[in-house]
Amino acid sequence: RVTRIYTHRHFTLARNGDQLIQVDMETADPVAIVPGAKITFTYSAAWVETTSTFAERYDRYLETKFFEHKVHWFSIVNSFMLCLFLVAVVGVILMKTLKKDFARYSMAEAEELYNMDKAADDIGWKQVGGDVFRRPTSLHAFCILISAGSHIAVCVLIVLLLCCCNSSYKQRGSTGTELVVCYLLTQVVAGYVGGRMYRIHGGKQWKRALAYQGLFMPILLLSTFAVVNTTAIAYRSTQAVPFTTILKVLLLYIILCIPLHTGGTLLGRRSAREHTFPCRVNRLNRPVPPKHWAFIPGMVALAGLVPFGCVFIEMYFLFTAFWSYNKIYYVYGFLLAVVALLAVVIVCVSIVCVYVLLNAEDYRWAW
Repeated sequence: RVTRIYTHRHFTLARNGDQLIQVDMETADPVAIVPGAKITFTYSAAWVETTSTFAERYDRYLETKFFEHKVHWFSIVNSFMLCLFLVAVVGVILMKTLKKDFARYSMAEAEELYNMDKAADDIGWKQVGGDVFRRPTSLHAFCILISAGSHIAVCVLIVLLLCCCNSSYKQRGSTGTELVVCYLLTQVVAGYVGGRMYRIHGGKQWKRALAYQGLFMPILLLSTFAVVNTTAIAYRSTQAVPFTTILKVLLLYIILCIPLHTGGTLLGRRSAREHTFPCRVNRLNRPVPPKHWAFIPGMVALAGLVPFGCVFIEMYFLFTAFWSYNKIYYVYGFLLAVVALLAVVIVCVSIVCVYVLLNAEDYRWAW
């Protein structure tokens, strides 16, 4: 088999006034590659006028038939119906099951003692009324995850709003830049949520908690990035990030994130200074009744499966754009709508799971 190389390139350059809109290239004149042979490369160029504007130059790369398919609407309708179903379930739980008991649990202590003889028939979640706000185990790890989760949620929401307001795909790396900037500036949210949660539950080592919360996500991201970037450097990929850029990002983290996280933690601790729980916490821990071994794993699996069913269609298009070199994801409005419905679904699923857990007289709902 003879290996050939195209020795001629013809460029067709389309312009609108003094602005270059698009460039097409065609190859020609294949020549066999022979050891010692001299090969002459040539090119030619032709200018043509086009009516496309400079703002429309990326439209030829957008696969409207793929990303604007009717299945997007099916995804939103599917998520919306699932959201309505879960809201109805939560409404039934709150209106029919809990309504009669709210008044009794808000009684004064004297009235509660007077009505103790009527409480003998309490079953399920009513038995753990004095334990539901007990301090969760591994408070440091709990606050770290709450802080990181709230930070990521706010950051993703802001980036999606920015993507909906402008065409980020028209400038290479703009979405990544927006993500980094939003992550740095919203660090105050992580500090506020983590500091408030830690003080609400009576944590004493708040400075250590501040350090743990501030370093958790950066260390996790840096470790993942180190593996990916080292692989890119080993394969001599153009996607490898230069060392100077890494130093700039670390410098921004030191200058911005640490002060913002510290300030957010102080604000969160101040806001939780006068916080009290709706009901008293018993001095002694109530024993947790034994459950079937598959109870917790099954509930966790079901709680994860329902939100996945809400977003899996849109995730297909998103990951297709990530893993394909010729597809650009640009329907951020659909993605924002699905994320909003996902948030509602997660809230409803959390309420249902907490109710099921408390109904099994297990007050360790925080984890």
